[in-house]
Amino acid sequence: MRGKFAFLLCLTSFVAFVSTSVSAAAGADLVINDVTVIPMDKESADEHQVVTIHDGLIVSIAKHSASQPGSNALVIDGQGKFLTPGLVDAHAHIIPLRDKLKSQDSRYSALKSEAQTSHPYDSAMLFPYLREGVTTVFHLGGGGSDVLELRDLIQRGIILGPRLVVGKLIDGPPEAVVISMHKAPPPSSIEHPETARDGREAVKLAVAAHYDFIKSYQHLNQETYDAIETAAHAAHLITVGHLPELGCSNCVSPEHPFLVPMDDIAHAEELGRYAMQDDLDPSRLSVLTDWVLRSHSMLTPTLVSTRSILYMYVHRHVPPLPEEVLLTVDPITLNAWLPEHTRYLSEDFRTQPGIDRYPAGFDFDRVLTRQLFRSATPLLIGADAPTIPGIAYGYSVHQEMLEINSLGLTPYQVLRAATVTPHELLGEGDRAGLIKVGQRADLVLLNANPLDDIRNARDITGVIVGGRWLSARRLREQTKENAAYFGRLERKAGLMADRARYLKDSRSGSL
Repeated sequence: MRGKFAFLLCLTSFVAFVSTSVSAAAGADLVINDVTVIPMDKESADEHQVVTIHDGLIVSIAKHSASQPGSNALVIDGQGKFLTPGLVDAHAHIIPLRDKLKSQDSRYSALKSEAQTSHPYDSAMLFPYLREGVTTVFHLGGGGSDVLELRDLIQRGIILGPRLVVGKLIDGPPEAVVISMHKAPPPSSIEHPETARDGREAVKLAVAAHYDFIKSYQHLNQETYDAIETAAHAAHLITVGHLPELGCSNCVSPEHPFLVPMDDIAHAEELGRYAMQDDLDPSRLSVLTDWVLRSHSMLTPTLVSTRSILYMYVHRHVPPLPEEVLLTVDPITLNAWLPEHTRYLSEDFRTQPGIDRYPAGFDFDRVLTRQLFRSATPLLIGADAPTIPGIAYGYSVHQEMLEINSLGLTPYQVLRAATVTPHELLGEGDRAGLIKVGQRADLVLLNANPLDDIRNARDITGVIVGGRWLSARRLREQTKENAAYFGRLERKAGLMADRARYLKDSRSGSL
């Protein structure tokens, strides 16, 4: 598998590639000539347009004419091509190498030399997002200050990658869920708040550290949950997350999270969990729909992650991935996906109470997601990569788009969930998510019209991120270099068999 990449350049060419791509449009206009624009403020396209980009912003959109752009412009031939806004993954977990190295696995110590200020490992790890046309990624927890550093380096143009929007996860002590079993939780702390005061202080620290939003997790009691939501909104931060636990002495009531709502519910499965208390009674569909509509929350269904878990439950092996996608999954993530490290293939997972309802629960999530959308709840595209085997950076966004499309949403509605709606959630709809003058130039140039078939969103001829042009050829070259880079690291750390094992296990089953 690795022999075909032996001819590739060494890591220094990666640095050269980044430098070239970052500086190429620094002093000149970038012009996309004679292109069909899909502006995403309407369900139609504008043919024969000329889009001009300067300093990372769209500065002009005009009808194509015979006049030529200025001599200092970089001109891209858009004839027969389709221009869309860059895609957004609204639910991911970005764990930089430094954080991964905290693992107790001694093999990873061989990778310590890659934990550099230039972030070579992290850049290669994130590159599949750009390859798949994803220019913005929401990080929903983990990684700490290293993710903030990576976000800022990308934003300053020092490292090439998708724009990162970083959330601070705030959760109570997990032991809170067993209060009803007469096991007392540990004392409240800012790290795991169990009081309103500690919850407010946790938000205050997140604001001081310049996080972009708050992720509320499920082990928060009602008092603390309310305090976090209120404090975050007072600080003008959006809140995204899991619904609080039910069933303990100081847990929330089922209706409460919709009376003090978060801005975006992170999984349709979270709503399904609230329905499980009634053994998935179909009447819960209407109740939950009414509660969500009243709250004005958005929803990131992450149906592809639930499907991946269901796949492992039914087939008893890891989900398959195209080989070209698998080749650019970073070695530590891939190791975590192996069957022996996957709890969804464990006997404990398969024998837990109520697991037999998981397939029906997935059907419930799909029907509820469809009903919520038809009731005007905005949806976002997110996949929860890479916490579940087979959910890879970048590629999983397209998998989720197909999942949402299969619910009966049109390609335009799916594309809107992947472009416009996430920026509206962030309150920056006037700056990103559309193709309009004044918007940030995060764009994808396609060979076919995604409004005809959402699968065409993967037929990429080039990506523009922050005004920087990456042609399909450069995307392919960088993908090959990253695969070779990860191959070298795998040999160095003794992980070289993992890729072949995953590929074999996902094809034939290992358990």
